[in-house]
Amino acid sequence: MTEDLTDLFTEPEEYYKPEPKLKVTTYERNLKPNSEEVEPKSLSLSLVGSHPLWGHFLWNAAKVLTEVLENPDFHLAGKCVLELGAGAGLPSLICVLRDAAMVVATDYPDDPLIQNLKSNILSNIPEKKRDKIVAKGHIWGQNIESLLETIAHIKPKFDLILCSDLIVYPHSHLGLLKTCSECLSENGEVFVVFSHHKLEWVERDLKFFELASSPPFNFNVTHKFTKKMNFMFENDPSPEELKSTVYFNVLTKRPTPM
Repeated sequence: MTEDLTDLFTEPEEYYKPEPKLKVTTYERNLKPNSEEVEPKSLSLSLVGSHPLWGHFLWNAAKVLTEVLENPDFHLAGKCVLELGAGAGLPSLICVLRDAAMVVATDYPDDPLIQNLKSNILSNIPEKKRDKIVAKGHIWGQNIESLLETIAHIKPKFDLILCSDLIVYPHSHLGLLKTCSECLSENGEVFVVFSHHKLEWVERDLKFFELASSPPFNFNVTHKFTKKMNFMFENDPSPEELKSTVYFNVLTKRPTPM
Protein backbone atom coordinates (compact mmCIF):
# COMPACT_ATOMS: atom_id res chain seq x y z
CA MET A 1 0.00 0.00 0.00
CA THR A 2 1.40 3.37 -1.02
CA GLU A 3 1.04 6.18 1.52
CA ASP A 4 -0.18 9.53 0.19
CA LEU A 5 2.56 12.08 0.93
CA THR A 6 0.86 15.02 -0.82
CA ASP A 7 0.48 17.09 2.35
CA LEU A 8 3.85 16.26 3.89
CA PHE A 9 5.57 19.41 2.59
CA THR A 10 2.51 21.66 2.54
CA GLU A 11 2.72 24.56 4.97
CA PRO A 12 -0.29 24.94 7.24
CA GLU A 13 -2.37 28.08 6.69
CA GLU A 14 -1.04 29.77 9.82
CA TYR A 15 2.63 28.99 9.03
CA TYR A 16 3.33 31.93 6.72
CA LYS A 17 2.67 35.34 8.15
CA PRO A 18 2.90 38.22 5.69
CA GLU A 19 4.90 41.30 6.60
CA PRO A 20 2.80 43.72 8.67
CA LYS A 21 1.57 46.66 6.67
CA LEU A 22 3.01 50.12 7.11
CA LYS A 23 1.19 52.22 9.66
CA VAL A 24 0.58 55.92 9.13
CA THR A 25 0.31 58.55 11.84
CA THR A 26 -0.23 62.30 11.57
CA TYR A 27 1.73 64.90 13.50
CA GLU A 28 0.11 68.31 13.83
CA ARG A 29 2.71 71.05 14.03
CA ASN A 30 2.46 73.57 16.86
CA LEU A 31 2.82 76.66 14.71
CA LYS A 32 2.21 80.09 16.21
CA PRO A 33 -0.61 82.16 14.63
CA ASN A 34 1.81 84.67 13.09
CA SER A 35 4.47 82.14 12.15
CA GLU A 36 6.00 82.43 8.70
CA GLU A 37 6.40 78.64 8.69
CA VAL A 38 3.01 77.74 7.29
CA GLU A 39 3.75 74.68 5.16
CA PRO A 40 3.22 71.93 5.88
CA LYS A 41 0.96 72.36 8.90
CA SER A 42 0.89 68.62 9.51
CA LEU A 43 3.19 65.72 8.69
CA SER A 44 2.05 62.30 7.55
CA LEU A 45 4.51 59.72 8.85
CA SER A 46 4.81 56.13 7.73
CA LEU A 47 5.96 53.69 10.40
CA VAL A 48 7.35 50.28 9.48
CA GLY A 49 4.76 47.60 10.21
CA SER A 50 6.96 45.87 12.77
CA HIS A 51 10.64 45.88 13.67
CA PRO A 52 12.85 44.38 16.41
CA LEU A 53 14.42 47.82 16.95
CA TRP A 54 11.00 49.34 17.72
CA GLY A 55 10.96 51.60 14.67
CA HIS A 56 7.24 50.90 14.26
CA PHE A 57 6.20 53.40 16.94
CA LEU A 58 6.30 57.18 17.19
CA TRP A 59 7.62 57.42 20.73
CA ASN A 60 6.76 60.10 23.28
CA ALA A 61 10.43 61.10 23.47
CA ALA A 62 10.42 62.00 19.76
CA LYS A 63 7.30 64.10 20.27
CA VAL A 64 8.82 66.02 23.19
CA LEU A 65 12.05 66.54 21.26
CA THR A 66 10.04 67.83 18.30
CA GLU A 67 8.21 70.33 20.51
CA VAL A 68 11.57 71.80 21.52
CA LEU A 69 12.77 71.95 17.92
CA GLU A 70 9.52 73.69 16.89
CA ASN A 71 9.90 76.41 19.51
CA PRO A 72 10.50 79.75 17.69
CA ASP A 73 13.06 80.67 20.36
CA PHE A 74 15.19 77.68 19.38
CA HIS A 75 17.23 78.64 16.33
CA LEU A 76 18.12 75.98 13.78
CA ALA A 77 19.03 78.14 10.80
CA GLY A 78 22.58 77.43 9.67
CA LYS A 79 23.03 74.39 11.89
CA CYS A 80 24.12 70.93 10.80
CA VAL A 81 22.04 68.29 12.56
CA LEU A 82 22.54 64.55 13.00
CA GLU A 83 19.73 62.31 14.22
CA LEU A 84 20.63 58.84 15.47
CA GLY A 85 18.05 56.06 15.62
CA ALA A 86 15.69 58.29 13.68
CA GLY A 87 12.84 55.81 13.11
CA ALA A 88 10.18 57.75 11.21
CA GLY A 89 12.44 60.81 11.30
CA LEU A 90 10.02 63.36 12.78
CA PRO A 91 12.66 65.52 14.55
CA SER A 92 14.85 65.51 11.44
CA LEU A 93 11.94 66.60 9.24
CA ILE A 94 11.18 69.50 11.56
CA CYS A 95 14.83 70.60 11.49
CA VAL A 96 14.73 70.81 7.69
CA LEU A 97 11.45 72.71 7.70
CA ARG A 98 12.96 75.17 10.19
CA ASP A 99 15.90 75.90 7.89
CA ALA A 100 18.74 73.81 9.26
CA ALA A 101 21.72 74.00 6.90
CA MET A 102 21.93 70.20 6.60
CA VAL A 103 20.27 67.27 8.32
CA VAL A 104 21.55 63.69 8.34
CA ALA A 105 18.84 61.30 9.53
CA THR A 106 20.25 57.88 10.41
CA ASP A 107 19.07 54.54 11.65
CA TYR A 108 20.36 50.98 11.71
CA PRO A 109 21.29 50.03 8.11
CA ASP A 110 18.30 47.77 7.60
CA ASP A 111 16.57 48.37 4.27
CA PRO A 112 12.95 48.66 5.53
CA LEU A 113 14.01 51.29 8.09
CA ILE A 114 16.04 53.40 5.68
CA GLN A 115 13.55 53.16 2.81
CA ASN A 116 10.73 54.20 5.13
CA LEU A 117 12.80 57.15 6.33
CA LYS A 118 13.44 58.21 2.72
CA SER A 119 9.72 57.86 1.97
CA ASN A 120 8.83 60.20 4.83
CA ILE A 121 11.31 62.76 3.52
CA LEU A 122 9.72 62.66 0.06
CA SER A 123 6.21 62.86 1.51
CA ASN A 124 6.77 65.76 3.88
CA ILE A 125 9.64 67.94 2.70
CA PRO A 126 9.02 70.43 -0.13
CA GLU A 127 11.17 69.74 -3.17
CA LYS A 128 13.11 72.99 -2.76
CA LYS A 129 14.37 71.80 0.64
CA ARG A 130 15.08 68.14 -0.09
CA ASP A 131 18.74 68.81 -0.78
CA LYS A 132 19.04 69.79 2.89
CA ILE A 133 18.42 66.27 4.22
CA VAL A 134 19.73 62.76 3.59
CA ALA A 135 18.85 59.40 5.11
CA LYS A 136 21.72 57.05 5.88
CA GLY A 137 22.37 53.79 7.67
CA HIS A 138 24.77 53.97 10.61
CA ILE A 139 25.77 51.53 13.33
CA TRP A 140 26.68 53.40 16.51
CA GLY A 141 30.38 53.35 17.22
CA GLN A 142 31.32 52.44 13.66
CA ASN A 143 33.02 54.54 10.98
CA ILE A 144 31.62 58.08 10.80
CA GLU A 145 33.32 59.22 7.59
CA SER A 146 30.15 59.04 5.48
CA LEU A 147 28.29 61.14 8.06
CA LEU A 148 30.90 63.89 8.13
CA GLU A 149 31.36 63.83 4.35
CA THR A 150 27.71 64.83 3.99
CA ILE A 151 28.29 68.16 5.75
CA ALA A 152 31.94 68.75 4.75
CA HIS A 153 30.93 71.50 2.31
CA ILE A 154 29.37 73.43 5.22
CA LYS A 155 31.38 72.64 8.35
CA PRO A 156 33.53 69.81 9.71
CA LYS A 157 31.21 68.50 12.44
CA PHE A 158 27.62 68.65 13.67
CA ASP A 159 26.20 71.46 15.78
CA LEU A 160 23.37 69.31 17.11
CA ILE A 161 22.89 65.57 17.60
CA LEU A 162 19.42 64.19 18.36
CA CYS A 163 18.84 61.00 20.36
CA SER A 164 15.27 60.12 21.32
CA ASP A 165 14.58 56.93 23.28
CA LEU A 166 17.93 55.35 22.43
CA ILE A 167 19.43 54.61 25.85
CA VAL A 168 17.07 51.67 26.31
CA TYR A 169 19.81 49.52 24.70
CA PRO A 170 22.55 49.22 27.37
CA HIS A 171 24.83 47.11 25.17
CA SER A 172 24.92 50.04 22.73
CA HIS A 173 25.74 52.84 25.19
CA LEU A 174 29.44 52.91 24.39
CA GLY A 175 28.88 52.86 20.63
CA LEU A 176 26.26 55.60 20.86
CA LEU A 177 28.57 57.80 22.92
CA LYS A 178 31.49 57.14 20.57
CA THR A 179 29.48 58.33 17.56
CA CYS A 180 28.25 61.39 19.46
CA SER A 181 31.75 62.29 20.66
CA GLU A 182 33.37 61.92 17.24
CA CYS A 183 30.63 63.75 15.31
CA LEU A 184 29.95 66.69 17.66
CA SER A 185 31.56 70.08 17.18
CA GLU A 186 33.38 71.59 20.15
CA ASN A 187 30.47 73.92 20.94
CA GLY A 188 27.74 71.53 19.89
CA GLU A 189 24.95 69.86 21.88
CA VAL A 190 23.55 66.35 22.10
CA PHE A 191 19.86 66.22 23.02
CA VAL A 192 19.15 62.94 24.84
CA VAL A 193 15.41 62.52 25.38
CA PHE A 194 14.11 59.36 27.00
CA SER A 195 11.66 57.52 29.21
CA HIS A 196 12.28 54.70 31.67
CA HIS A 197 10.07 52.05 30.09
CA LYS A 198 10.34 49.58 32.95
CA LEU A 199 11.07 50.06 36.64
CA GLU A 200 13.86 47.48 36.54
CA TRP A 201 15.54 49.38 33.68
CA VAL A 202 15.95 52.72 35.49
CA GLU A 203 19.41 51.99 36.90
CA ARG A 204 20.80 50.70 33.63
CA ASP A 205 19.32 53.68 31.72
CA LEU A 206 21.08 56.11 34.03
CA LYS A 207 24.39 54.29 33.54
CA PHE A 208 24.47 55.95 30.13
CA PHE A 209 24.99 59.34 31.74
CA GLU A 210 27.65 57.98 34.08
CA LEU A 211 29.54 56.72 31.03
CA ALA A 212 28.95 60.01 29.20
CA SER A 213 30.54 62.07 31.99
CA SER A 214 33.52 59.74 32.42
CA PRO A 215 36.68 59.25 30.32
CA PRO A 216 37.14 58.96 27.42
CA PHE A 217 33.95 60.94 26.63
CA ASN A 218 33.98 63.55 29.43
CA PHE A 219 30.67 65.16 28.52
CA ASN A 220 28.94 67.67 30.72
CA VAL A 221 25.46 66.30 31.47
CA THR A 222 22.65 68.77 32.13
CA HIS A 223 19.05 67.87 32.94
CA LYS A 224 16.78 70.47 31.32
CA PHE A 225 13.23 69.38 32.14
CA THR A 226 10.73 66.55 32.46
CA LYS A 227 7.32 66.35 30.85
CA LYS A 228 4.30 64.13 31.49
CA MET A 229 2.78 62.55 28.41
CA ASN A 230 -0.16 60.24 27.73
CA PHE A 231 0.54 56.54 28.13
CA MET A 232 1.58 54.87 24.90
CA PHE A 233 0.29 51.46 25.98
CA GLU A 234 -2.81 51.38 28.19
CA ASN A 235 -2.16 47.80 29.34
CA ASP A 236 1.40 48.56 30.39
CA PRO A 237 1.70 47.38 34.03
CA SER A 238 4.54 49.86 34.81
CA PRO A 239 3.88 52.54 37.46
CA GLU A 240 1.95 55.54 36.13
CA GLU A 241 4.69 58.03 37.00
CA LEU A 242 7.29 55.94 35.19
CA LYS A 243 5.47 55.28 31.95
CA SER A 244 4.21 58.84 31.47
CA THR A 245 7.42 60.80 32.15
CA VAL A 246 9.84 62.00 29.48
CA TYR A 247 13.26 63.39 30.48
CA PHE A 248 15.25 65.91 28.46
CA ASN A 249 19.03 65.94 29.03
CA VAL A 250 21.79 67.74 27.15
CA LEU A 251 25.39 66.65 26.63
CA THR A 252 28.12 69.18 25.84
CA LYS A 253 31.85 68.80 25.47
CA ARG A 254 34.08 69.97 28.30
CA PRO A 255 36.65 72.55 27.24
CA THR A 256 40.02 71.02 26.44
CA PRO A 257 42.60 72.07 29.06
CA MET A 258 45.15 74.52 27.68
